[in-house]
Amino acid sequence: MKVRTLAKSLGVAAALIAAVVTALSAPADRLPSKGPVPEPRADAQPAAPNAEPASGQEPGTLPHPTPRPAEPQPGADAAKPSGEAAPEPSAAPKPEVPPRPPTSPAEEAACRQRLKAMGARFEEEPAQSDPSGCDFPRPLSLTALSSDIAVTPPALVNCATAEAVARFATGTVSRLAKEELGAGLKSISQASGYVCRPRNGTHKLSEHAFGNALDIAAFVLIDGQVVEVTATRNPKQSVFLSKVRDAACGPFKTVLGPGSDADHATHFHVDLAERRSGKPFCQ
Repeated sequence: MKVRTLAKSLGVAAALIAAVVTALSAPADRLPSKGPVPEPRADAQPAAPNAEPASGQEPGTLPHPTPRPAEPQPGADAAKPSGEAAPEPSAAPKPEVPPRPPTSPAEEAACRQRLKAMGARFEEEPAQSDPSGCDFPRPLSLTALSSDIAVTPPALVNCATAEAVARFATGTVSRLAKEELGAGLKSISQASGYVCRPRNGTHKLSEHAFGNALDIAAFVLIDGQVVEVTATRNPKQSVFLSKVRDAACGPFKTVLGPGSDADHATHFHVDLAERRSGKPFCQ
């Protein structure tokens, strides 16, 4: 009786062991799930059913992780939102170009002949131009207004300006120098001929930008006197400068000098700019 009971117990135990072994060796997808199912994370995205693998991804493999965007470095400009263009730097306004009276090759040639007949000395220079509008097609490097009156340093001007300065210096300035100061004119010291720039305080190009102006800083006389163009307490020089200034208003369309403004405190500015009124502007 005891033997039969023992055998029966052993048989039950063997059956239990066999069941446990069978359960442990079964595939994972056939194992019963008796534990609680965990809740999905709020930020997890559900996988789309039958989704196509990403380009370059082998079927059945995990997608490559997306690299994180680079952190902005301290001091670096923040990235602009997509589609927003970076603002362009504000461009300086383009200078206004005043109307220019046309000149023909025949007029230019005739002007040069008149200069040579006066004894003026000059050399032809290459044309000057600039994207801002400065344009100087036929420059002359003027070194003398006559056989007796030099220009120092050489002035880069157009032929019309060279002729006007030469006629004024030989016919008026030299005479006034003899009358007021006792000696004729030997040379003029110029401060500016052609310069590509706007007028001071404006966006309109200066007459200097076309070689149509000259700044005279001083007059040198034959006896060595130097008369600087500035406010002076020398009575004779003051009278001489005043008379030169008055006489220039007519041969030149613009005359500016000491007293007109701070920019012309140390020279006479003369130019041939055409004016709507037809009258010269002199200060």
